[in-house]
Amino acid sequence: MPILIAGAAILPGQSMEIISRDPKLRSMIDYVLKEADHNEIGIIGLNPHNQTPLNIGVSASVTPKNMNSSSNIFQTSLTVTGSRRFEIEDEPELDESGSFYIAEVDIVEDREEMMSEEQESEAKKLSERLPGLVQKWEQLVHDKGMKRELKNIMKSLGPMPKKDLGRRALW
Repeated sequence: MPILIAGAAILPGQSMEIISRDPKLRSMIDYVLKEADHNEIGIIGLNPHNQTPLNIGVSASVTPKNMNSSSNIFQTSLTVTGSRRFEIEDEPELDESGSFYIAEVDIVEDREEMMSEEQESEAKKLSERLPGLVQKWEQLVHDKGMKRELKNIMKSLGPMPKKDLGRRALW
């Protein structure tokens, strides 16, 4: 899977716009649209402590609809939404053109999470508290006069997952 190293990681369901004048992004997109098995890229962030790439990330679909390229300003724009969680299995390698990294990934969406009954019970209790906590947080942000910022954050996060504990925790 082609790997994009972003400054910050994104989560499943979270959207991000990538704007770049680097022709390497366009090379990656062209590869994904023409040659890759799937029309998706992997997005990983940087460790905030040492600025090294993380070995976990999310996939994102790439289609001509979510991409815009302008030849007169040499800029490529790509809007992506995080999809499936993955772990990088081996050291990523540069593609044949030397423009971007490709890595073997293990999709962890389907992985059975191992929790004891006690851990699962505690996770459910915490998950049930989340909507109320989010509502309190939204009210605090709203009261501080940051309505536009709140709207942008909530739009970026998308709707809160209703039942899946893992997705809700990542949300």
